[in-house]
Amino acid sequence: MEGEELCEEGTCCYGGYTAVIEVTEVLFGSPEYIKEGWEIYICYYEALNLKPGEMVECYGISYATGPCPLQFCGKIVCGPSEEGYYVRRIVALPDLAIENIEYSPVEPSPGDEVVFKIYIANLGSLAAENFYVLARLDGKLFRDFLIEFLDAGEVEILTLEPWIAVSGEHVLEVMVDADNVVPEEDEYNNIKSLKFSVKEEELKPSISLEVSPTTITYGENISLIFRVENITTVSEVEIAAYKNEALVALFLKETVNEDGEYVREAPVNLPSGTYQIIAYLKIDDEIVAVSTPIILSVEKLTGKINIKAPRVVYPGKEVTINITLQPPRDATGVFTIESPNGTVKEYAFSIENGEGFLKFKADTPGIWKIRIHINGDEYNSDIDTVYKIEASYGREPPQIAQGLLYTTGSIAAGIAITASSSLNFVQNIVARLLKFFKNLIKNISLPEWLRDGITSFLEKVFEVYEEKPLKPPKVWRIITLKEAFSLIISLILTTIVFYYVECNGLPRIFSIYNFLHVMPVVFLTAVTVGVLAEFLEAVIAKTRGIWAEYSLWLHGTLSMILTGFLFYFPFASSATTLYQAGCSEWEEARTSFLKFLIYMFFSAIFATAYVIGFRIIGDTGLMISLMLSSYNMVPLKPLPGRKLYKRSRFLWFFAFLTSIVLYASVYMQILPKILHVIFGVFSTLLIILEIATSLIAKRSLIEILLGAPEPPPPPPRF
Repeated sequence: MEGEELCEEGTCCYGGYTAVIEVTEVLFGSPEYIKEGWEIYICYYEALNLKPGEMVECYGISYATGPCPLQFCGKIVCGPSEEGYYVRRIVALPDLAIENIEYSPVEPSPGDEVVFKIYIANLGSLAAENFYVLARLDGKLFRDFLIEFLDAGEVEILTLEPWIAVSGEHVLEVMVDADNVVPEEDEYNNIKSLKFSVKEEELKPSISLEVSPTTITYGENISLIFRVENITTVSEVEIAAYKNEALVALFLKETVNEDGEYVREAPVNLPSGTYQIIAYLKIDDEIVAVSTPIILSVEKLTGKINIKAPRVVYPGKEVTINITLQPPRDATGVFTIESPNGTVKEYAFSIENGEGFLKFKADTPGIWKIRIHINGDEYNSDIDTVYKIEASYGREPPQIAQGLLYTTGSIAAGIAITASSSLNFVQNIVARLLKFFKNLIKNISLPEWLRDGITSFLEKVFEVYEEKPLKPPKVWRIITLKEAFSLIISLILTTIVFYYVECNGLPRIFSIYNFLHVMPVVFLTAVTVGVLAEFLEAVIAKTRGIWAEYSLWLHGTLSMILTGFLFYFPFASSATTLYQAGCSEWEEARTSFLKFLIYMFFSAIFATAYVIGFRIIGDTGLMISLMLSSYNMVPLKPLPGRKLYKRSRFLWFFAFLTSIVLYASVYMQILPKILHVIFGVFSTLLIILEIATSLIAKRSLIEILLGAPEPPPPPPRF
C-alpha cells in the first residue's frame, strides 16, 4: 500500500483519511466489487499512520462499480466504526530459513578441497537486517557470516571457504539468526544439518622425484632422487626428459620391489634448453603413479681455448698460433688480425678434433691483436678470446719447454765452469797462460808504462785464483787503474753478449738497424748496471774502511761467453771483488746480501721501464741485473755467495731462489713485471733500514739478520 493521506473536508472521502492499497487476498465479497490484484482507494476516519508496504485488513462498502456518492466513487469505504466497518493494520514479519546446503565434490576423498554452499531465504513478508549465520562442522565453529539485509522473498547464497577433507562421517550444522535478533513468523526453521561422509583414504602407489642440480651444463651429471611408496609387488620406475611434450631422453629404467628412497646419477647429453623431468611408476606395464614434473635447464657448454704462440716476435717473421679447443670438437671460426697501424683483416678457419692453427706475418713493429671467435652449436656456446703479440726488434722469449731446457743447461754449465776454477790443474793452466802472455809482452815493442800496466793487470787477474788476501795500498782510491781496466773489459764483454741475446743471435746481430738502435741501448744499460751495481761492492767496502778491489775473472768471462752464445741465457759474472787481509766474513756476507738488494732495486727500475714502453732497455737491464744477482749467489769461491752461505743459509737461500726464479721468468716472460716492482720496493725499504741502523745502532739490520757479533770486529788498517 501507499502511505496514508489526510483528506481536507470537501476534497475526498468527505473528510477523513485515504490510502491506495493492492488487494492481495479477498476474504469476503463479490468479484464484481472486489478482486485480488486491484489497486484501489480506501476511505476511513481514524488515523493509523500507515506506511508504504504495510499490510492492512479492510471491512466496508465497495463503490468500485455502480451508483455511488461523488467522493466515494471507485473507493471502498471502511467506516464509520459505529456501523461495524473498520481498517486495521496487520503485523508483517520476516521469516528466515535455510533452504538448502550443497557441497562439492559430492564424493570427496581425503585431501580434497570441499566447498559448501548455503542458501538463506527470507520467506516472510518483511525484510530482515543485520543477522548472523553460523556454520559448525562436527560441533566446532567452522565459519560465520553477517548478512546486513535480506528482503522479503529473496535468497542469499553463501559460499564457504574450502575445507580439506578428512576421512570419516561428518555433520555440517547451519544456524540462521544465530543471535535471535530478528522477530520472525516462524522461529523453528532456522537450523538445518547436513550429514556427509569422506571415504577412507586408499593407499595408492605413488612416486615423487627430486633432481639436483636443476641448472646444468651440457655433459654434466644430475642426481635423480625418487621415493616409491605403497607398492606391494615388483614395480618398474622410468625417469624421462620431455621437451614440448615430446620424449627426448630416457634417464632411468629400473625395477624396484619395496618402498624407499633411491638415488641415481645420470649424465645429461641434451642440447641446451628447458626440459621436464618426470618419473613413472609402472606395475605390469601399466602406469600407476606419476611424479610432479621437475624443470631442468641445460646450458651450453662453455669451452676453453688454449693458445700456444709467442708473445714477442721479430718484425717480418711469420707467426704460427696453435689452438687447442677444450673439450675437443670440430668447429669453424673466424680470426681477426688488427695491426699496430689499425688495419684489420678477417680470415675463416676450421678446427678438427679440437686442434687448429693460424698463420700470419707480423711485418710492422708494435702490438698485433688477434681476435679469435669459435662458432658454437646446439651443445656448445661461442668462444671469443684476444691474444696479443708484440712485434719488436728486441729479444724473442723462448717457449716454456725450450726456456726450461736452456736455463737448466746454462745454470749447469755456469756452475761447472765456476767449480773448475778451484781445481789444481786448472790453476796450473792459468799460471802457464799468464807466464806465456808475460813473455809475449816482453817480446813486443811497447812503451814501458804500458808493458808494466798490462803485466800488473795479468798478475791481478791471477790473484783471483790464488785467493790471497789483498794488501791495502798506501793511497786509497775509489777506483784504481787496474779496476777501471777490469771494469771496461767486463762492460765490453757484457755488451757484446747481451747484444747477441737481444738480437736473438745470428744473423740479426749484423742488421744495421739493430746495430744502430739495439747496441747503444744495451751498452748504456750494461754501463748503468756494471758501474752502479756490480762495481758498487768494492766501493761500499772502501767506504766502510775495508780495502777491496774489483778484478776481472777469466772463468766468469768464459762462462759469460759460453752460456750467452750457446743458451741465450748468460749465467756468469766476468769480474769479482777481492778483500784485504783480515776482513771479517761477517762483513763480506753483509756486503753480499746488500748487493742482492741493490740488484733487486735496479730490476724494479728496469721492469718499470719495460712496462712504460722501453722494452729493450727494460729487458736488457732486467736480464743483466738478475744474472749478476743469481750468479753471485752461487756458493763457490771466489763468488760472494759463498760467504753468505756460510753465515746464514736462510738469507742465502732466499736471495739465490728469488734471483734465479725472477731471472728465469724474465728470460721466458712468464711472470708479470709488477712482481719485480714489488720486490724492488721491498728491497729499497730494507736498504733504507740498513743505512739507518748502521748509523744509529751498534749493528745494522743485515748484521742482525746474519747474527753477527756485537759489534763486528773492525779489520786492521795498514
